[in-house]
Amino acid sequence: MLMTAVVLLAGNLQTPTRQYKGELGKFYPIGTVGHMPGTGEKIENGSSRLVAIKGVRTALAFGTQKETYVAGEGRMLFLIDAAIKNAEKIPILTGDSRSFSIRMFESGMKQGDFAYHTTVRPDMGPMKPKLQYGESMDVVLVFEFPSPIAKVRLSPYYSKSFGTDPNFDLTDKVGKSASVFARDSLTFARTATVSKGKKFDLDALEFVVKGVEKTADKGYKVVVDVSNPMPLAVKWGWQYAKATVKSAQGTETAYYPDFKVTSAGTWQGEVPPGKTVTGEYTFYPADGAAPTSFALQMNSTKRAVTVTGL
Repeated sequence: MLMTAVVLLAGNLQTPTRQYKGELGKFYPIGTVGHMPGTGEKIENGSSRLVAIKGVRTALAFGTQKETYVAGEGRMLFLIDAAIKNAEKIPILTGDSRSFSIRMFESGMKQGDFAYHTTVRPDMGPMKPKLQYGESMDVVLVFEFPSPIAKVRLSPYYSKSFGTDPNFDLTDKVGKSASVFARDSLTFARTATVSKGKKFDLDALEFVVKGVEKTADKGYKVVVDVSNPMPLAVKWGWQYAKATVKSAQGTETAYYPDFKVTSAGTWQGEVPPGKTVTGEYTFYPADGAAPTSFALQMNSTKRAVTVTGL
């Protein structure tokens, strides 16, 4: 079975200068087409297709109906918005692993730095396993790269790579993520700072710190809304991130190991898709000083957000 893949190529001084003339939104033929010996008649075997790259963008999380993908520590998701069209008289296969592959040039990556995750439709509907003659389908290809990479110079191909495959230089055309960690379209920081009441993302979930209140047992509770923008439920609880507060004097206090959900409904350790839960983190500063900032750091990816102005 042909698998969607990434091939890395560095510059080679013995080859002609590569020209990057690919245009976004334009269909290009890729793949193999056979010809009858002697007559030169075209033989269609389902190994070619037309591909249009509509745009590229980055993210830290991306959800489908089957899985939620979160970029690992120091990494980012690289998304290609594209369309596939069948110009052959016979059907072509277009499943998850049969969309198209890419070669990348001068990216600064090495083997093992990248991963292919999936290909889905933008509306998250089921992928068409085949396209009939003249049919087309919009798709999103999801890769994972280090952050940042040097250049976004790529060439789509199918089955085998040929010198006729189009080359794109999209380095300056990558869509910037809305994540609070995004410094530019290809660079994600490990830390971010927001003020109280501002929404921030942390891996697959979104958070809003609503404020801090004093408790009856001489502690403080930080009230947090946790929302899930993904198509699938996402697990959450005190064990997934380290929570701390700091006072105006700089004293740091770790949280009591609990995330007490106060919103209505039965809490089962996960936030349903499209829903928001409200919960509390409780702290007991040794000096009794009121917190002025709150921080959450994910255990898995080490990304951390500090919320000021409590």
